[in-house]
Amino acid sequence: AIVKDFYRNVQQYQPSIALSKAKQKYLKNTDGVGAFPGNWATFQLIGSNEFLIKSNFYYWTKYILLGIILIASFTFYNLLMNRVVLK
Repeated sequence: AIVKDFYRNVQQYQPSIALSKAKQKYLKNTDGVGAFPGNWATFQLIGSNEFLIKSNFYYWTKYILLGIILIASFTFYNLLMNRVVLK
């Protein structure tokens, strides 16, 4: 539940705030045994959170451009090979 809520919250808040809100929601909705820190305190942000705060448009743009370049290269190669074979 914490991870799901974190990824929902990260769309609206910075990653550290999103994780904090996810933990708070977990604690609010759990019983005494679930509130044991071993169940929720182990979730931490480690490393760069650059991926989490970039927009989806920027993230997918790289892959779309790479796909277009690959298709264009493959098409150009096939056209070139067909010209060599036809001559």
